[in-house]
Amino acid sequence: MEHYIREYIPEISEIPIKFIHKPWEAPEDILLKAGITLDKDYPLPIVDLKLSRERTLSAFKNRGEKN
Repeated sequence: MEHYIREYIPEISEIPIKFIHKPWEAPEDILLKAGITLDKDYPLPIVDLKLSRERTLSAFKNRGEKN
């Protein structure tokens, strides 16, 4: 998978494998070394998956309660 990402998403081809799937979690020094400026060279996430998961679990937990 790493080779596919490096070939077809050249914007992040220089980032270490540890951050290849989540470049926005890489420290600033690693991003600078890879030549990446988030939200310019590579987009920031559209959805905060942790927050959306928490909201969904809460909604399912509370679905039987009346508002």
